[in-house]
Amino acid sequence: MMSKKIITSVFVLGLGIVAMVILGSAHPSGAQGTPPVPPGTWDALKITDANGNLVVNWSDNTDTVEYFSKLQAGVMPQTFTAATVYLTEPADEIPLGSYLVTLGGQNVADKYYSDALSINGSFTNGLFNVFYISDQATNDQCANFPIFANQYVIPETGQWQDVSAYFGFPANSILIMSDVSTNEIPEPATFLLFGGGLVGLLTFMKRSKKA
Repeated sequence: MMSKKIITSVFVLGLGIVAMVILGSAHPSGAQGTPPVPPGTWDALKITDANGNLVVNWSDNTDTVEYFSKLQAGVMPQTFTAATVYLTEPADEIPLGSYLVTLGGQNVADKYYSDALSINGSFTNGLFNVFYISDQATNDQCANFPIFANQYVIPETGQWQDVSAYFGFPANSILIMSDVSTNEIPEPATFLLFGGGLVGLLTFMKRSKKA
């Protein structure tokens, strides 16, 4: 029969694993009215045009690219303006180095941008260009990323963030989501649970061999 010590160790180890899985997959949906984020998604982008048509629906859950450009047909609001929005890393994620170093030929290593979104367009042909880049993009992709005169910087939250107003779109038309460290790295308490269970299990096994 298994001793109480090994049962406790296995139980604690299991709790740590479950906590790591939950932290690694769960994302809150963000602002009211925004859709839930599918488990396992770290970056996502949704764009709805002025007529309410969903014209961009991208996530790295289905497409693992770190950079894309898209010439998209859609109806732009008369208030549309070309712009670039940068998302910055939280302070506790900066030591990981998961941020962009250059963008459009500019050195941005000290700004800790993790993602960027640029959109421009033309009312004449009803087309707009969507450019998205994330922190694992190649140097060439970073160099080719366009940066427009109107630039805005916001901290990433790990939730859907409404950036519509920066481009002159109605609310909830342009939603972007980027992960934060709490979704990438288990919290210290989780490590303690996992480590405590593992140490207890290894100690029991070692004593069993000596017996």
